[in-house]
Amino acid sequence: MSVTPWFAQPDEPLGTAILLPGRQAGVATPLLHWPASLLTEMGWSVLGVTWEETRLDEAGVASEVRRCADAALAQARPGQPVLVVAKSLGTLALPWAVENGVPGAWLTPLLQDVAVAASVGVARQPTLLVGGTEDPHWQPQLAVGPGVTLLELPDADHGLQEVGQWRRSLLRQVEVFDRLAEMARQVLRSSSAVWRAR
Repeated sequence: MSVTPWFAQPDEPLGTAILLPGRQAGVATPLLHWPASLLTEMGWSVLGVTWEETRLDEAGVASEVRRCADAALAQARPGQPVLVVAKSLGTLALPWAVENGVPGAWLTPLLQDVAVAASVGVARQPTLLVGGTEDPHWQPQLAVGPGVTLLELPDADHGLQEVGQWRRSLLRQVEVFDRLAEMARQVLRSSSAVWRAR
């Protein structure tokens, strides 16, 4: 596992964003590349996690994701807001985020995981869940906590794409990124409600 700063970092960051990718899709893939770029432009320091496949298998996926989230958090700037952006496998960190009050955007969350689903039901911090109706992991009928917002993309699969519709898929993903930017601004404004790195 490694935690690596995104290519460009602001000189005086306003907070730290942690990117937790899917198992086979790193932080350079479009669904995390664009969030990393927009957050950097907004003044966030961005840290990307790279999984170590053998550790995922040996330690247990959920335990390893939690350990990596802790490792990334240890590199966050003390006293500043923290935000998570996670895709698929990375969304197994949602229970960790809820326990610590860390806000986040959770792309194609693994809602069939019992611990993840339970965390969705009690989340109080800003928590954006994004999924497509053609993704078997998407379960919008789940009970959600007061901090949770659902963004559902019709006909989108686990890659947030509609098969055979690349242009429409791209435009819908732009909507996702706009919502992420809105949430990031909210987190920066809500200093009293935002969990900060210690």
